[in-house]
Amino acid sequence: MRYPLFSLLLFVASASPAAQAWRWVDQNGVVHYSDQPHPGAEPVQVKPAPKPGSVVPRSVPSSTDSESARSAERVAAVTQCRITAPQSDETFDNPEAVNLLLQVLPSLPPGLSVQATLNGQRLSWPAYSFAYQWGEPERGTHVLRVRIVDARQQTVCEATPVTFNVLRPSLLAPGRQAPKR
Repeated sequence: MRYPLFSLLLFVASASPAAQAWRWVDQNGVVHYSDQPHPGAEPVQVKPAPKPGSVVPRSVPSSTDSESARSAERVAAVTQCRITAPQSDETFDNPEAVNLLLQVLPSLPPGLSVQATLNGQRLSWPAYSFAYQWGEPERGTHVLRVRIVDARQQTVCEATPVTFNVLRPSLLAPGRQAPKR
């Protein structure tokens, strides 16, 4: 019987809009806080924490257009996008293909898509995929850039570009081995 009653009291206490707390300093100079009054204590007003999901997104649409409002919600929904493969300055020695991977947190909401460029050239990266395989990569240093865009092609999130290297034996090198096919 005690536990249901305690749960009910806890629920009622947490439902109050603001809680009352008391603050006092003891003879050793240590500051104490309590929900019960104490001799020499001063009342302190404590505001309740915001409920999850009730925080206003940083970018608020300037118009009341419903599409702008939905776009702002999607912008607030994507908190992080980053290229997980290849690693920055990674070197591939005569690869048949290079896997390009993207991480989007928390997830890719509807209406947003992935766009990627390699050395300034747009890749045919599937719009709603987090992986792409670059077959028969060329020798040299390459820069991969990935961004998340909305239906209006506005950038919602842009990953930090990654530079990686592909090594290939020279066609003129003696003892060159043919690439595996």
